[in-house]
Amino acid sequence: MGDIALSQGKNSEAFKNYLSIRSTAKDSLLLSDIDQRLIICIGNGLKEERIEGILFREKNSTNRAIINLARAYLSWINGDAYDFSL
Repeated sequence: MGDIALSQGKNSEAFKNYLSIRSTAKDSLLLSDIDQRLIICIGNGLKEERIEGILFREKNSTNRAIINLARAYLSWINGDAYDFSL
């Protein structure tokens, strides 16, 4: 589902789908592939309000760290130094 969303330009939806898969993946090669796709989603741009909602519901600490990285990147791109320092 993440690949379909990404191919349609729905980066935030793809990001959410990849995160949900990541928490269940055990194989290091699969994790690496998922991480690369997450980076692509972040680089292509995410909807800030969607990311906040995903963070609010996420329980996995590694996924929360990835979401916070995405938030920091968005803040940096938007020039928001206050959010970037969080």
